[in-house]
Amino acid sequence: MKRLLDLTLSAAGLLLLLPLLVVISVWVRLDSPGPALYRQRRVGRHGAEFEIHKFRTMRHLSDGVSVTIGDDPRITRSGRLLRRTKLDELPQLWDVLRGRMSLVGPRPEVPQYVEMWPEADRELVLSVRPGITDPAALELHDESSLLAAQGDPERYYREVLTPHKLRLYGAYIRRATPWTDLAVMVATVRAIAGDRPRRSDAPASLRAVLLGMSAYLITFFVLYRTYYVDNWDHEGMVWRQGNGWGTLLAVALLLTCSVVMPRRFVRISDLAQWLIFTIVVVPSALVATWSDRLDRLDAAVLTVALAVGTFVIRGITARRPFGLAPEVRLGRWFWIAGAVMSAGVYGWLFSVVELRLGYLSFSDVYAVRAEFKESFVATPVLPYLLPFTYAVFNPLLIGLGWVRRNPWMLGAGIILQTLLYLAGGLKLTLLSIPFVILLTQMTYPGREWPVWRMPLLWPLVMVGGRVMDAVTGSLMWSAVLSIRFLLIPGVLTAGYVWYFQAHPHTNFSDVVPFAASPYDELPYVLVGEALFGTEGTNANVNFFGDGFMNLGYTGMLVEAVLAGLLLRLADESCRRVPLPVACSLFAVPLISLSNGGAFTAILSFGFLAACVAAWLCPVRQLPERAPWSDRVLAFMDDDPVSRSVTKPGMRAPNPPRTTPR
Repeated sequence: MKRLLDLTLSAAGLLLLLPLLVVISVWVRLDSPGPALYRQRRVGRHGAEFEIHKFRTMRHLSDGVSVTIGDDPRITRSGRLLRRTKLDELPQLWDVLRGRMSLVGPRPEVPQYVEMWPEADRELVLSVRPGITDPAALELHDESSLLAAQGDPERYYREVLTPHKLRLYGAYIRRATPWTDLAVMVATVRAIAGDRPRRSDAPASLRAVLLGMSAYLITFFVLYRTYYVDNWDHEGMVWRQGNGWGTLLAVALLLTCSVVMPRRFVRISDLAQWLIFTIVVVPSALVATWSDRLDRLDAAVLTVALAVGTFVIRGITARRPFGLAPEVRLGRWFWIAGAVMSAGVYGWLFSVVELRLGYLSFSDVYAVRAEFKESFVATPVLPYLLPFTYAVFNPLLIGLGWVRRNPWMLGAGIILQTLLYLAGGLKLTLLSIPFVILLTQMTYPGREWPVWRMPLLWPLVMVGGRVMDAVTGSLMWSAVLSIRFLLIPGVLTAGYVWYFQAHPHTNFSDVVPFAASPYDELPYVLVGEALFGTEGTNANVNFFGDGFMNLGYTGMLVEAVLAGLLLRLADESCRRVPLPVACSLFAVPLISLSNGGAFTAILSFGFLAACVAAWLCPVRQLPERAPWSDRVLAFMDDDPVSRSVTKPGMRAPNPPRTTPR
């Protein structure tokens, strides 16, 4: 199991990080004379010596002590950054792939120090493969600074640090499992990224936000031009030549919008605005500019309208909640009522829909979904009760289970969402699981993500989908991660403007009683058939496209105003609940805004149900949570050997003085 995990993750890491490895190699070569890689003999499993690989961080052929301390003059300029970020260790993924090392295990030592180890420690430590990281590396992450404070660093390393490391190595080997290895990997990543409490009242800098948005726009352009156009041209992703001025206009407006966006995540509307901006506004503006569905003038007008809508939503949500909703405390009755309603919905659902307890791929969901929708004819109230379960109650169980580290609550939410996916083919129920966990993690009090990471999230998703396509030899990953949630919303926004410029608007006939629709069929089906040439295609669009369908650019403004008011209502209802809880309740309704109108979101997407649940939710505070690194190292506290270890650099307590009788 451990070797399989090493092979899978090291191969994926080398493939994913290949561009970064090339860039670092070139930088090291240009920074100082010598090779990019540094090789050194280390002792591996069963005492076999091997050459470990690192990026060179010191001047070539430089002499000195065998341990590196503080601001060692031999360290190059590039080496200082590589050592601080631990990027110099990345080439060891190749050693892991070759079987010389493991991802997690005691750090390999040079032969001269291994010879000084006690026999029992040497046999135990060398019985496993050495690793890139381990709990000792997490605890002694500032080892070079610790050595710099000593008069004789090499002696201190031999007599103090080495015995301490050996105790930690032994504790890890005796308690190691695949789960602790995964925890150590996560702890390492978070320690490198700076796993420390952040001030929630410190807004992100304008420069960081603009850099994050620039990375998003560049990644979108490169992948659209070189990959999406070649493989999804049948979905409307084509490239129009000579659109440089339109691209400059779109980029300028999008960067301007990012400047006025919230600089910190304090309320649910702050997060919602960034989600709407990054998954609706940005793709819609760019795809409309680059595709040939609209002429250049119409594409420019649509881009300006999207920017205006973004400013309108920002203006409506800028003020703090008024606190109009009275406080209600239901306590356990909230959970009892939610469980009863959920049980009723599931019981009703499975009485009319066949439950398939087997593997259901994303390519097979459409037939299942068609049968699922036919069951609504006999039970027309079910579509309005179903959003309470998959969009509100189940995500709340998942989010609370995650932040409280409650496996029963987390498992219940995941199982309930999976059952709905198997019964109805609703992909959103399955994809909402990691999304809810991500939102609750990034908004946890004291450890909030800085805002500039939000625009960087989607480039990582797009690049990750592209890499997985290359690994699996299919287009499924990009289709699910990128095309479905980013590109298609952009294609449909431009498509709706194109279609309803030549056809009558619907004048909000689905929500206004006295307004008659000019169409006998559903407009979503008509647009889908016109855009994709497939009969019966239902092309649900985001609220901007829905507004244009109803009343042109005026309708877009109306929908933007309503979306802003809905976010204000969400802020009012979430005034007393922690932000991670609010994210759990509103994650699915907010994502659904990229596939439907703001009016539809009130009932069909569970937005109103989420507001009521947030108002009545009894959760008022969350437990304080220790960093991952502390929880990972905690398993060694129960080890009988390491229980009395004194951390290096700290004086051990004096033994109690005994007085003769």
